[in-house]
Amino acid sequence: MTPIETPLRFEAWIDEDLGRELVARATCHAGETLTAEATGRFVRVDFERVQRRMEARRTD
Repeated sequence: MTPIETPLRFEAWIDEDLGRELVARATCHAGETLTAEATGRFVRVDFERVQRRMEARRTD
């Protein structure tokens, strides 16, 4: 359990860089005790490319 009213330390890092995808991990510590950890998968989006595709569809 993560205690309340206690200083917490959060750490996060990129675990894998797969080009378009990133896998990130994070931890939460109360003192030296690990109280939580998480993993997330994120996708990079090229918004300019998306915009160009949307504009191309409108003209078709």
